This record gives sequence, C-alpha cells and structure tokens, in this order.
Amino acid sequence: MKFFLFLTIFLTVSVAVLLSGCQPDTAPGQENNGNASGTSVYPNPEPTHYRAYKKEGWVLYIDYRAPGSRSEGIDGRIYHDGKVVAGKEVGETLDTPLGKMTWKGEREDYGEDFNLWYPTGWYSGNPEHMRRYDPAIDKKAP
Repeated sequence: MKFFLFLTIFLTVSVAVLLSGCQPDTAPGQENNGNASGTSVYPNPEPTHYRAYKKEGWVLYIDYRAPGSRSEGIDGRIYHDGKVVAGKEVGETLDTPLGKMTWKGEREDYGEDFNLWYPTGWYSGNPEHMRRYDPAIDKKAP
C-alpha cells in the first residue's frame, strides 16, 4: 500500500513539474550551432521567437526562458539585412535604428553560475523591448 502511495505522489509531482512551464534553453528549431566565438546562430529565426522589432533592415528577436515564471530570462538576437549580428565580448554596445544594444553574452559566458533569469544575447536600452512575458501579447509564432 505504501508503495502505491509513493508511486502516486511521485507521478503527480513529475507531471506537475513537466506542466509547470519549465522549458529548455532553446526552442525547437533553435539548436545552438555555436561557432568558434561561442555565439549562437538561429537557422530559422522568424517562426520560433516571441517578439520581433523591425526597423530599416534591423530586427531584434526576443525569446524567453521559463516565460511567466520567477526564473524568466530574456534572450535577444539581432539580425541586419537577414544576417545574424554576433557580439564579440560582454558589454560591447551597438547603435542601431532600434536603439542602443548591449551584448550580455551567451549562457557559457556565465560559467557554472548561470541562472535562467540572467539576460543573454543583445539587450536593448528600450524598456518596451525588454518587458516581461505577457501571455496575452507574447504568443510564440507557429
């Protein structure tokens, strides 16, 4: 009897964890094809991002890790004329028609101290670009 109680609790907790919104670091179609500099290249960015801001050939794609949770983290990727713009070192800045961007680095740049809520990729100085996930607005493209 105790075994079945234990099994029931274990399965209930396991299902709850799976349904809690925990998501992997990358979404399907966003495999990390890291190059020698450690930057990620997203092979098909349009259908896998939550938000996109576009202006004069520049695009800022915003993704979330653990969206809607206390551990929510933002990942920003910039493309110019369809090509990824990779940061070279943490703290690097880039002026674009979308505003000033700061390179926050990749997950690997944080080492073992990485937490989901740490920002990665390009971070915009525009608060509208970097706002928290809102399920009424931020729906992942199919």
